[in-house]
Amino acid sequence: MDKLEQLGLSVYDFDRPDKFSFENLRSLDSLISGFARNFATDLSGLLRMPAEVEVKKVEQVPFASEYLEKRERDEHIYAVTNLGDKEQIILQFDVGFLLAIHSKQCGGAFEKIKKVKKNITDFEKITVEHLVENYMYPPLREAFKNVWDFRYIIDRIETDPQYAKITLPQDMVALITLDVRVRTEHTQVQIVIPFLSIEQFIESLSTDNVLKNRKIETPPEQIFYLNDHLLQLERNFEVEMGVLNLPVNQLLSLDKNDVLVLNEVNEPMICHFGGQKKFVGKIGAKDGKAAVKILGIVKDVEGKQEKIKKLKDSNNTMEEDSVTEIKES
Repeated sequence: MDKLEQLGLSVYDFDRPDKFSFENLRSLDSLISGFARNFATDLSGLLRMPAEVEVKKVEQVPFASEYLEKRERDEHIYAVTNLGDKEQIILQFDVGFLLAIHSKQCGGAFEKIKKVKKNITDFEKITVEHLVENYMYPPLREAFKNVWDFRYIIDRIETDPQYAKITLPQDMVALITLDVRVRTEHTQVQIVIPFLSIEQFIESLSTDNVLKNRKIETPPEQIFYLNDHLLQLERNFEVEMGVLNLPVNQLLSLDKNDVLVLNEVNEPMICHFGGQKKFVGKIGAKDGKAAVKILGIVKDVEGKQEKIKKLKDSNNTMEEDSVTEIKES
């Protein structure tokens, strides 16, 4: 072994050949991280509860010996996806995760994610198709748009790994593991990408190409959620009826049922929202109740008042200048 290293040679492992380079795996990690962020946002909207998705591991393994043979029947769901004419990938998630989503979609609560062995029904397959096509394919397409432009179409949904064969047994696959957390519940989602399916695009999986046109943008769904959240916030709306200057000794001597007489009543009145001056209003009545009519925004009114004051000051200055000129003449 030492002699081989001295000669710059290494032993080739025919059972685990390195088809994906280190840069390929690193690029996949970067792309899937973008998918994870968008998928977490979409999943939160679907379940109406906080969800987090992050990349745990990206590795290459032999398809049959390290992936298929280590999966048990009816424990996972395999969404076999067509990328093109022959290219296929697998989206895998736990049956317990699907049942929790199915319960939520049918009007129930998001149940605890349990390890379940179950052959899913046709009704539950509809939930799988809805989840994959509407909440997984769009962020996948967005994440990989600079590398390839595939059309993601569900070919079949299986719970038996022996029916999820999408490539040769000895082919190497990129096995991507994602950690998914919904509130306190935890599960994993895996994406299987065979080397033969993306061999023609493998040169595009480089760090330079991945980051070349990468833009950090806030998803529209997240902006909508934030705007909706801000619009639901509650703040106090207060109307300033007047101002009263009160010495400290009188303030300390105040007692119950004492009446304070305001020095002046503001006209128009200042309306405070969240502790800040926002509107100008006029007090009145509507349907037998005290009410305030909004006349405008404080900045606009104050701006007009400043303009009027400046005009008056300029007119007064011009009159004084003209009087001075007459006297001098």
